[in-house]
Amino acid sequence: GPAGQAGLKSGDIILQLDGLAVSNATLGGRLARIGAGETVRLLIIRSGERRTMTLELGERPQRAR
Repeated sequence: GPAGQAGLKSGDIILQLDGLAVSNATLGGRLARIGAGETVRLLIIRSGERRTMTLELGERPQRAR
């Protein structure tokens, strides 16, 4: 999916989006306000290590109805 294409891996924990703390409850809304094509910085935990990564947001897939 779009997250994998952007460089995120299963098990990554996103701590910050553009320097602001996020949770599972707030991440989707923040990403929706930014929009596809924009570049964001993430602070993640991968395999117990904190990492900063920059990625370009893709289009959000349509949900099946």
